[in-house]
Amino acid sequence: MDGKEQKESKWLVVVFLIFVVGIVYYCNHDTGTKKASLNWTETENKMDAYFMVKMFVEKKLKSPSSADFGGYLSAKVSCDGNRTYTVAGYVDAQNSFGATMRTSFLGKVKQISEYNWKLISLTF
Repeated sequence: MDGKEQKESKWLVVVFLIFVVGIVYYCNHDTGTKKASLNWTETENKMDAYFMVKMFVEKKLKSPSSADFGGYLSAKVSCDGNRTYTVAGYVDAQNSFGATMRTSFLGKVKQISEYNWKLISLTF
């Protein structure tokens, strides 16, 4: 690598670092406007609620081993307050005839304690 290429490489690194610092500053700086902030506890609880409903759905399937869920990002999870969550999603699974069918589900769960969840309702 000659001197010119080294200077260009160093310049690219400097520009990249400035860009990263700018992004971090922008994400953490209060501009006076109300921004949506990530509340990790709420997000974590929503993810837990999704996986709990997923487990309850698997228990109701004819062939749970064939289940292919759409995933957390394709589901809609909302907090109804008082540690109660509603999860809407879908699962592709084999029915009693062996045909794979897509089924939508709507589940409602309540978090009783950190690791204890109660199924309130589950509809397909």
